Amino acid sequence: MALLLKPSPATFIADSFALGAVGIWNLSIAILALLGGYFFNNAALLGVVRIYWGIHNYKRYKKISLMPKPAADVAKRLDDLVLDVYRAQPKMRPNIIQFQIANFRERQKWKARLCDDVAIFVKGNRQDGVFAERGDIEIVPQKESLGGDWKASFRMRGRTGKGTISQEHYQRFKEWFEAEPPQLPEESTLAPQDAPAQAE
Repeated sequence: MALLLKPSPATFIADSFALGAVGIWNLSIAILALLGGYFFNNAALLGVVRIYWGIHNYKRYKKISLMPKPAADVAKRLDDLVLDVYRAQPKMRPNIIQFQIANFRERQKWKARLCDDVAIFVKGNRQDGVFAERGDIEIVPQKESLGGDWKASFRMRGRTGKGTISQEHYQRFKEWFEAEPPQLPEESTLAPQDAPAQAE
């Protein structure tokens, strides 16, 4: 089971508008350069890519906006869990890890709480979140970077990316991932001799 928390409409719309506006500005620069005799520059490519991602983000919002809203008590519980991860200090809580995922647009800061057999991932200032089971999560280190962190690939259910994670936090994840998940207690039953006597 993995649950993607429903982001606010303002986040998607603002992000889509910003990407589209910057993309149009890039294309305008490219057109002016073309008129000035420069037939190729990076501004045109950046403009097309940013406009594409702006449209992609808006379509993603339209899709997510059709998801049914959870019950009020469930939504409150999810908000509390996400807020707990966001506020958690890794130095004080060994079940909290931090890492970064980089793409051509930004460097995303993520934080995760490692629970019994589920991890709760929260992006940045709570813009996004993912609940995923142990089997749907991967962090694969590749090599050490100059800052002492490990370059790694990440998978959180359907989310994938590459970035960095500190050696300490990767070790926390590895120990959690390789540990035996706790077994749920079996439903207890009364032995015949312990059963209450029938009233006569």
